[in-house]
Amino acid sequence: MFISTFIPTKELSGKFRTAHDMMRNIDGLQPQEAFDELLKYIFLKTQSEIKGDILDCEKRLCDSGSFLILENEQYTKLNKLLYNYLERVEWLETIWNNKKFNLSKKALIAIHEIFKDVTLTDISVDKKSAALRTFLTPDIRKGLGIFLTPDEVVKSIVEYIDPKPGEKILDLACGSATFLIESCKRLQNNSPNISNFELYGLDKNPRMLLLAQLNLGFDEKCIFHNKLADSLFVKEGSIDWYVANSFDIIITNPPFGVILDSDQYDLSKYSVCLNKKRQYSELVFLEKCMKLLKPGGRLGIVLPRSVVTNSSFFNERRELSKYGYIESIVVLPAETFQISGTQTTTILLFAKKYSYPEEMEEKSFVKYVNILNIGYDSTGRFRDGNELPYLASNLKDNCEGCEKKLKLIQLGPTKKSSTLSNIRELMLKRFESEDCMKLGELTTYVGTGRTPPRSKYSKNDEGLFLVKVGNLTGKGIDWLPRDRNFIGEDEKKKRENSSTNLMLQKNDILLTSSAHSPKYIAEKVDFIEEIPGVIGGQASYVGEVMLIRPDIKKIDPYLLYIYLSLPSTKEKIQSMITGQTAHLNSNDLKSLTVPMDYIESTHELNKFKEIVKQQVKLAAELNCTIFKKLKLINLVESSNIGRDL
Repeated sequence: MFISTFIPTKELSGKFRTAHDMMRNIDGLQPQEAFDELLKYIFLKTQSEIKGDILDCEKRLCDSGSFLILENEQYTKLNKLLYNYLERVEWLETIWNNKKFNLSKKALIAIHEIFKDVTLTDISVDKKSAALRTFLTPDIRKGLGIFLTPDEVVKSIVEYIDPKPGEKILDLACGSATFLIESCKRLQNNSPNISNFELYGLDKNPRMLLLAQLNLGFDEKCIFHNKLADSLFVKEGSIDWYVANSFDIIITNPPFGVILDSDQYDLSKYSVCLNKKRQYSELVFLEKCMKLLKPGGRLGIVLPRSVVTNSSFFNERRELSKYGYIESIVVLPAETFQISGTQTTTILLFAKKYSYPEEMEEKSFVKYVNILNIGYDSTGRFRDGNELPYLASNLKDNCEGCEKKLKLIQLGPTKKSSTLSNIRELMLKRFESEDCMKLGELTTYVGTGRTPPRSKYSKNDEGLFLVKVGNLTGKGIDWLPRDRNFIGEDEKKKRENSSTNLMLQKNDILLTSSAHSPKYIAEKVDFIEEIPGVIGGQASYVGEVMLIRPDIKKIDPYLLYIYLSLPSTKEKIQSMITGQTAHLNSNDLKSLTVPMDYIESTHELNKFKEIVKQQVKLAAELNCTIFKKLKLINLVESSNIGRDL
């Protein structure tokens, strides 16, 4: 009797894990090697079920009168069938060119016993894919270069795009077909009477494409057209269904951060590569998606935030504006893909291709949402309050009638043709109001410091003190020297004579401007009342720290410090971050708007200021006390005081 559709996901995942562990224990395989052999067996079994081939050998009558299958015959038959099946699938030769199991007889027959009562082609798409995802631990994924898009992100994108029967759906970097599986499930749930749905996928990694086929390729309702190919550089006419203006929907999480070089690739067909010898893959993928969409087609894509925030990409965004426009942007927290090994800040970008030429001149808003909670933290631990399940309904209904309202901002209105080219400016303007002044108008200087080469640091705690990120606390600068906090006299003189403001002074405000994660930008803001004489009475700062020097004729430095320390201000500053990690540009920070209350000074803020001044004073006293304590410790250590006590 076969266990088929009714096998629970947990049980199927357990079988995958048992087989994987058995191969490791019997043959001593590494996790990645064992996963490869498991893939071979799953491929063999699904092919045998489709073709009606029997994997078991005939039983032989033994002297004892019982019937047994001989291990040698079974081992030979499984290998022979695998060879025959692989002969018909040329592209799998790139990973399994010897066309056989790299397993001992004992290990192969053991995993065959685990699965012989399971009919894989009868198991539903969602159960099979969920079982494989559960089985694929982070270690296995990392070893194989598999980066799975989190389930809630996939569901949110598909729910917002909302595919309909008859629409052609493509993922041009399909991986294990996560987006296509979710699309298939949604179509089946919403349209149970439709006989079948056609889905399309490409991937240049044969293992990933095989995973996609095993996940999706045997569902009677989902016809899966797939091809092993680099979707950016497919030879024209080589795939009859992969042509421009062909797809209603594209949903994808393509590779990003990859530099495409004209020496290796023909970039001439992409306008984002015009007059460029090199280009980021994410920009080329975005243009390819726009080309493939039908007029009015819909796009849901995961991208690094730098695509919309970096000023250096303005020309590329302008070229992309010729194809279509942005409907919505969703900023995801840094931990979203951290489990997969990347700390790149990502966004979900939802766009549409123009339905007709005149649509370019029509005006629209861009919906903007900053997701703060995705249901887990940076270590993968559960976190209550996941906002992603409510994302699609908030974007579609403008929060009206939603079970949980998210903070949605309407950027614009602006011409649809400007939503891509000017998205950076639209995002920066969203905090502006008439009753404000820009930070650049209230300061004499805003800029980052300079991080010296290692050779320029002083070996002893002598020279010029350098304020580093570790010295910022958000409660007052910690002036206690730590590793490499001083630079020598030569470097000091250069900073004193520099036209850039590299020497700190009274009333300066410092904050974190560069970090591996966006959540640390502007997390710590500190005020300089004085630079302690015990460290020399002078100080400079490194390139990861931003200096804001208030113009005391225009604003009280303490009131500006209070404003910059507010959580709401931190959120505004963090929205200005550029780069695939986290960098704050001084010109962007200058555009930060400061409400007139902080400039004109209200009674309530003056009371607040007195408390903050007291805090700064106490922080300075604490620093002084710590230095005195350290001096006494050194005195004790260098003499016999207290040693005989």
